[in-house]
Amino acid sequence: MSAGDQFVFYLHGHARPDRAYLLGYELSATQLRDLLATVPAGVQQIIILDTCYAGSFLNELAGVAHRVVVTSTDAHWQVNSSFANQFMRSLEHGMSLVKLKHGPQSNKVCNTLGTKSKLKRL
Repeated sequence: MSAGDQFVFYLHGHARPDRAYLLGYELSATQLRDLLATVPAGVQQIIILDTCYAGSFLNELAGVAHRVVVTSTDAHWQVNSSFANQFMRSLEHGMSLVKLKHGPQSNKVCNTLGTKSKLKRL
């Protein structure tokens, strides 16, 4: 990967606050942040966390240049089981995550995806 490329990370699975489970391993929000820090500068990152308590990862993952973080829930809720279907349907109908980080549409998208969904604008 190099500057100008796009990197998409979609995690769909089980989690508890600040911890996700991947193939029998526990991954903390800090560990995920450190792994994502290895993505080269200038690469557009789209990070989608579709887990219970996904919003608890925002403190570690948000605020990085060229990164958009979407979570299926806030830090205190279990997952909305229809998030993946609604999210993919929104993408199929032309929703742009890149444009959302700068515009008022972000609230509209969060409402479309469910009231517990979060889109972190940079």
